[in-house]
Amino acid sequence: MEQIQTSMKRLFEGDPQIVRAAYEALLETVTEVTQSGKEAKRSEVAALLAAELDVEIEYGRTMGGKGKPAILDPLNKIIRLLSYVSTAKEVPALAKSMRDLNLREMARFALERNTSDEATAVLIGALDSVGPVFRVGVVNSLAKRRGSRVVAGLRKATGDNDPEVRQAAVEALANFPDPANDAIIAKMARCDCRKTRARAIKARVRLAETLNNAGQKGAARQIYRAIQGSNADAPQKKAAGIGLKA
Repeated sequence: MEQIQTSMKRLFEGDPQIVRAAYEALLETVTEVTQSGKEAKRSEVAALLAAELDVEIEYGRTMGGKGKPAILDPLNKIIRLLSYVSTAKEVPALAKSMRDLNLREMARFALERNTSDEATAVLIGALDSVGPVFRVGVVNSLAKRRGSRVVAGLRKATGDNDPEVRQAAVEALANFPDPANDAIIAKMARCDCRKTRARAIKARVRLAETLNNAGQKGAARQIYRAIQGSNADAPQKKAAGIGLKA
């Protein structure tokens, strides 16, 4: 593991060739430990990466930001490497990265790949972050997960002050087989903006498909019929008709 620590230190060198070679060496190691039967090595590598990330973030803070731009690229590289191997144990280091505007997008990516409950909790908390574009990314990350906490977070996001975040949250709810989500999606489908309304109705169609695939055929039929009787455009009504026939 000494070789890994040496490569991580070289990420902070100014020479691009040294940095590239160090990253490639680390990526090769990370790829190797993700293979079946190497769980112990994977945990060790993940712990080393998280520890280095934590130390360097603290160093940047204690230096009052002096020299910080120089460490942003290597820190983002370490976070990307962590995205391959991190578990619940490494979530605190990634959560700390989420508090940095220059690191949080890569941290969100790493947390999205981390399937632990701890990662889910951090992503839900990030729904209150500054920046609507980032919050849309968080919503999309949560859309790939499951669980009542995720659904509650997405429902809360449908009340966000940014329309794109609200739209993303509504569309994400269509991935969860809960008939109660239809009332939220249907509300957006009645808005004055035609584009927003069309996207919401498409989400209703997808929710019906999700429910049907989950065996909730009665709930799916109810949504299909509601779409047919609504102000939906012809393509959405046709899709609802096809769903009913199926």
